[in-house]
Amino acid sequence: PNSKFNSLNAYIDLHYQLNEKEMLGIEYTHLNYLAQQPGGLDDKMFADNPRQSNRDRNWFAVSWNLIDIEYENSISSRTKWQTRINGLVAKRDAIGFRQNRVSVLDDESNKRELLKGTFRNITLETRVLHHYSLFNLKNVLAAGVRLYRGTGDSRQGYLLNGNGANFEFNDESEVLYRYTFPNYNAAAFAEQIIRITDKWNITPGLRFEYIRTKAEGYYVTNFTDLRDSIISSRTDAVEKKLPRTFVIAGIGSSYKPNGHTEFYGNLSQNYRSVTYNDIMIVNPSFEVDTNIKDEKGWTADLGYRGSLNDIFRFDASGFFFRYDNKIVEYSAKRGTDAIRRRSNAGVAHVYGLETLLELDFLRLWHKIPEKWKATVYSNFSYTQSKIIASSIVNVVGKRLEYVPEINFRGGLQAGYKNFRATYQLSYLSEQYSDATNTATSDHSAVNGLIPAYYVMDLSLGYTWKWLLIDASVNNLTNSMYFTRRATGYPGPGILPSDGRMFYVTVGVKL
Repeated sequence: PNSKFNSLNAYIDLHYQLNEKEMLGIEYTHLNYLAQQPGGLDDKMFADNPRQSNRDRNWFAVSWNLIDIEYENSISSRTKWQTRINGLVAKRDAIGFRQNRVSVLDDESNKRELLKGTFRNITLETRVLHHYSLFNLKNVLAAGVRLYRGTGDSRQGYLLNGNGANFEFNDESEVLYRYTFPNYNAAAFAEQIIRITDKWNITPGLRFEYIRTKAEGYYVTNFTDLRDSIISSRTDAVEKKLPRTFVIAGIGSSYKPNGHTEFYGNLSQNYRSVTYNDIMIVNPSFEVDTNIKDEKGWTADLGYRGSLNDIFRFDASGFFFRYDNKIVEYSAKRGTDAIRRRSNAGVAHVYGLETLLELDFLRLWHKIPEKWKATVYSNFSYTQSKIIASSIVNVVGKRLEYVPEINFRGGLQAGYKNFRATYQLSYLSEQYSDATNTATSDHSAVNGLIPAYYVMDLSLGYTWKWLLIDASVNNLTNSMYFTRRATGYPGPGILPSDGRMFYVTVGVKL
């Protein structure tokens, strides 16, 4: 109940070869989306009936227009120049009743919370790819610059306006928070493939970044009496500016002992920027540390991949991430309410093993059946995560949020003539929604355990000349599970995943 959507997607791609060396292309994407959102559940509601909803006035809308202009010039047989310009004009609106106690019923006497956001940005990226020989070995250099300018506008307030998808304030006095976010980014980068031998290469890379984040606006504080009537209000102006400049580097290497297998490894710095847009939104079940800092660290991986006689394909790698100023979400209190808070935790490590295996077992026989195809595959990862050091109480030694230890996908793909079938099993072990590893939840349901779950999917397909037919059944066993506990729209609370569902697609290929 209370769950439906209308969506319109449109896309056009035009490319024109100006001459033998130059190409000009343009792509345009449009998305218009309106959804009624059923809201979140607490743990008891989910256990009683995962398909229930007590929110019939929550709506979410997106309008998205993206244009991309691309120019390519093959300056010579060894050098190619590429320039892309991207522009975005979009808006995002959300309205609804987001009571922190999700079991509370909603009616038209309650004020709904309205969030309106508009976005305008443009990006220019130009790069050169140059092939050259050194000591009779082919090397490749890639270098370029990227410029970004974007502005966002955000308004938030509470109002009485019925139960429909009305995303307009009645008057400006209902706006309690309004900010603009003029942001700028400039980057220069270079990457070089250096071939030591015809089997071994090393690829160093370097990137220079300048980021300037700004926030300008105001927020209104209302003072009320015991009957919740406003007796006075105060408006505070806000202006913040955070420029930073840094360099990040990385290096990778690959060794191919033969034409079928490869050893590879990478070591690189990583960086995650915080934005004021994440900080300035007011949420009844969530808050952000106003002193939050950018996240830094480094990443390493080492692996071996290849194929054996086109029968068995594999890729196995180990990885290690180190995060400094790791941004986490953890359980906290706002008065008597349990909320989720985002802040820098300190130092965190993530490490594990990932494997991808695929076997075309019909090829094990010397005579391959021409009309039959059958492949089994497996993607398995084992991940450990831990917060090593932190000033936040009760997070040291805990697992990072939304990092399951086991993530597995495996299945069978089979075909006979023009028929094909795929069966897949997905499994994720239990995980936590916050860095304090809260196991039991309260009335807000934003913190707590996410139990292990599995999902089975089955799809069938048939092709006949120009006709294509596909049919799929997702969640074959109608498993009741959830993957996240939301703090924002359409929460707060548990968002149940879809039950068993099917679809049929008919296509024509000319």
